[in-house]
Amino acid sequence: MKNHNNIFMKELLTAVVTEIGAERTVVRFSEMKDDIPDFTWDNPEQTLAAYIHIFKDIGLTILHPSTNQFTKVFTNGMTFHQTVRKYWSGIIIGVGNLDTGSASAAVTEGTIDLAAIGRPLLANPDFIQRLQSGISMTPYKPALHLKHLI
Repeated sequence: MKNHNNIFMKELLTAVVTEIGAERTVVRFSEMKDDIPDFTWDNPEQTLAAYIHIFKDIGLTILHPSTNQFTKVFTNGMTFHQTVRKYWSGIIIGVGNLDTGSASAAVTEGTIDLAAIGRPLLANPDFIQRLQSGISMTPYKPALHLKHLI
C-alpha cells in the first residue's frame, strides 16, 4: 500500500529515529478516529500490514496500538492488538479499557508485552497500593477525573 500519507509517515519517522534512535522511539497509532465514529480502514489487515512493514524498515522496536476497546474484533476474528502481533514480533504496549485481569491475560497469551492503564490510574492515584492490598478501585468518571479538561 503506497500512498502519500505512508511516504510522509516513513520520512517523518525516519527523521525521528535518526535524531533520537529507534530504541527511544515509540509509535502510537490507531485504526479509529474518535471524531468520526463510523470511520474504518479500507482493507484493515492489509493497511495494518503496510504500516508495520514501514515500522520494521525504519528499525522501530516498540509499538503502541491504540483502540478504545481492547477486546473489540478488528478483522478476521482478531482484535487490533492480536492483528498487530500477527505481523510484529517487537514490543507491543496494549491499551483500550484494560483492567488488571484483561491486561494480565493479554500479556500471558503474548498479545502484548505491557499494558497502559490510564483511566483506572486517573481515578485511583493510589492504584498500586490498592492492587497490593486488594482494595476495590474507584470507578472512572470523566466529569470527575477529567474535570480540568471538560
